[in-house]
Amino acid sequence: MRGKAMEPRATLARCAIALTHHRPNVLEPISMRILLFGMIAERAGANEVQVDATTVAALREALIGRIPGLTGMRYAIAVDRRVVVGDQALTGAEEVAVLPPFAGG
Repeated sequence: MRGKAMEPRATLARCAIALTHHRPNVLEPISMRILLFGMIAERAGANEVQVDATTVAALREALIGRIPGLTGMRYAIAVDRRVVVGDQALTGAEEVAVLPPFAGG
């Protein structure tokens, strides 16, 4: 096609075909080790669990399904030693911990 300009309609048609065959990146759940502390570890019967999740929100849902009574408890999730407020993506390389409420100072 060197030296010839493509017809605009042909270019649009090729773009349309490419768009219909494009598949957005879908995040696959990542198996990660989650550290548990205090009464949360007691309820789980372990100091850590393996969970598949790609976001903190998905992690919360998975933990609620695995740890009895977690739904009614107050707790925080820390990613790389920082408490997460809201949601964030997880890569599986982070250190993730579930922390019970703290008292005292």
